[in-house]
Amino acid sequence: MGFTMSIFITLLAFPGSQSLKVEAKLGALADSFILGYALLRSARSGRTQADPGL
Repeated sequence: MGFTMSIFITLLAFPGSQSLKVEAKLGALADSFILGYALLRSARSGRTQADPGL
């Protein structure tokens, strides 16, 4: 939902400038990917490794 809201705000904030809209959309998309990657990495590093003898 955060990404969709960012795009909506972008469309309202830059009504006359197509290049600013594109840059803001790419920024929101990149931010979403970076946040998702960071969350996945932190979730993965938080797990304990299983005992190899099992």
